[in-house]
Amino acid sequence: MKASSSKTVNWNYIHIDTEDNMLLSGWKLYLYGNSMVQAGKLAELVLPISQKYNITTKIATPDIIKRNLKKNIAWSVVVVYLKPDIQTESLLKDLSDVLKDYEHSGYIKGAKSIDGKIHYRYDLLVPV
Repeated sequence: MKASSSKTVNWNYIHIDTEDNMLLSGWKLYLYGNSMVQAGKLAELVLPISQKYNITTKIATPDIIKRNLKKNIAWSVVVVYLKPDIQTESLLKDLSDVLKDYEHSGYIKGAKSIDGKIHYRYDLLVPV
């Protein structure tokens, strides 16, 4: 399995298996955090899960975290893109297991919460 990365102003993308990494279902999982320390911790916990399920994950850069903190916006610092064939129940169990000791949780605007740490939303604007 190969991995690659790319960066925008706001996000660092970690692509696993670049040949089909953007087969998207429109569903995303958002992981709550509001600091670079939290983003780093979440990335450390979640990237092995991303590799296991062959899915793309993005991690917030300091720029977007600073802007959101200035605006007093709590947001996700890690986003996991779900592919159409993903085993969602298994993925959520694995994420819950690795996040059990992660102490930060909160509200993410526009997303529904599973447990305060993991949130979800459908974001695809065109049909698959």
